Amino acid sequence: MSRTRSRWWWRALAALAVVGVLTGCVRIPDSGGVSTVAIPDEGDTEALLPVPEGPTVGATPREILIGFLRAGRGPQNSYAVATEYLTDAFAAEWRPNAGVLVSTSAVVPTETETGLQVSLEVTAEVDSSGHYDLAGAGSSRQLSFEFTQEDGEWRISAAPDGTVLSPTFFELLFEPVELYYFSPDFEFLVPELRWFLVSRTISNRIVDELIAGQSPLLESGVLITAVPNGLERLESVDIESGTATVTLSSDILAVSSATQWRILQQLTASLGSLSDVHSAAVISGGFPADISEVGGTADRFLQVDPIPVGMLAGEFGSIGESEVRPLDEIGTAIDALGATAASVSRDRSTVAVLTAEGVSRVTADGVELAAAGTDLIAPTIDPWGYIWTGPEDQLEQLFAVSPDGTPLSIGIGIEGRVIDVSVSRDGTRVVFAVATDDGSRLVVAGIVRDASGAPIAIVESTLVSIGAGELLDVSWVDGTTIALLLRSGQSTTVSTATLGGRLESLGALENGEQIVGGNGVEGIRVLDSDGVVHRPSGDSSWLDTGLRASFLATQQ
Repeated sequence: MSRTRSRWWWRALAALAVVGVLTGCVRIPDSGGVSTVAIPDEGDTEALLPVPEGPTVGATPREILIGFLRAGRGPQNSYAVATEYLTDAFAAEWRPNAGVLVSTSAVVPTETETGLQVSLEVTAEVDSSGHYDLAGAGSSRQLSFEFTQEDGEWRISAAPDGTVLSPTFFELLFEPVELYYFSPDFEFLVPELRWFLVSRTISNRIVDELIAGQSPLLESGVLITAVPNGLERLESVDIESGTATVTLSSDILAVSSATQWRILQQLTASLGSLSDVHSAAVISGGFPADISEVGGTADRFLQVDPIPVGMLAGEFGSIGESEVRPLDEIGTAIDALGATAASVSRDRSTVAVLTAEGVSRVTADGVELAAAGTDLIAPTIDPWGYIWTGPEDQLEQLFAVSPDGTPLSIGIGIEGRVIDVSVSRDGTRVVFAVATDDGSRLVVAGIVRDASGAPIAIVESTLVSIGAGELLDVSWVDGTTIALLLRSGQSTTVSTATLGGRLESLGALENGEQIVGGNGVEGIRVLDSDGVVHRPSGDSSWLDTGLRASFLATQQ
């Protein structure tokens, strides 16, 4: 049994355990009507999924409605069981794959003039393209259903498209997948998270959605695709011995060798979300496409040095248990500046430093004041060497200062006070920690750049729900994940927000003040008010690393 099938076997058992506990409750969809789960044949992941019950003879409209909602747990054979609750005519119209509402609400149908209605508290929604939107607190949805008798039995004649799932069954039935697109200079492959129904054809879905293109947040030049208009998948993806073979239309043969290589990179990285895929190949016109590496390979891992960088006792550099080691390119140039925050480029050749005078750029050539001001927010540096900062109070515009010192003003159009800004390691997105009268907000926007890499605008801001608490600090963990530090009283909670995914708690510690990302969740570090650097333990607790610091620098 492969890792993918083994993982789903245990998830299926876990879900059925929940069902056993909740049997008899009228909740969506953790109760009633689920068969046993069989160990699948080779390659048959759908056999892992629970099979709901069909309608019973003489069922009332209320029973038909509850049974239909429960049947949304059974995608086998294109939701064949769910369609048994529908009239023949409506069964041909209903689109179960149009989306998913994730809800923990009880099923309490109420009568309307035309049928029944269910009011649900929605925690998340997934659209037909797999985009996951985390709903804000108190979000609700009203679903209306109409009924008619067919062959003497009540059946649903009108209903919303899509299905309703509890968080338990959503995690059982759907899998997060990273689709990869390019930064505008083709230097980076950037992931966009989608959620797809787990089935034997999930690889087809990955290819089709990759070809369809990036989401609106990442269009308008934020991310680009090498896939030409008109390209189609012609046959099912064949996976054998770790290689996914994709049969594409002849449009791929009409593009340049460099573009073909980029398409193959996108396919390989995106299909690599499946545990049994390690490479990809293309067939077109009945023959394997001879695609060779042209123009280099884009970076998609964006690793940073695992050793924290920061300031301790007036010394800046890599922080160890017994010493602070100056950065090779920088030396001790920062030690006398009175720095209170810093951002380090990935190659550690440039540091953006916040001081009482403003933000300075520090390189091997010396120290230059990039932006003057006594109220600037902590800087962040992007892959093109632009330093981002701005006034702390009622920030309406950002300053992005080029390596040659040219300041660019970028309007952000965000209501509230921006307390932190962080550019993603690939330079395509920027996250803002915002304080408003209604609480803290996390805002993510795409960055539009010109041909030289200069940022010229941010577009399509999206709000990420983070729950209650005062947002203190944010930092990128990887291409889709942001680490958050929130305060409630003396306690601080560490969470991760996944773009296109969910908010997950990593536990709490006292008096946390700063958070920096590393390589994955295990690389996150939190600095408390006593200067102690903490790391995650893996069980929602935080451990003293033995390191001490005045502040930690973000590593871009």
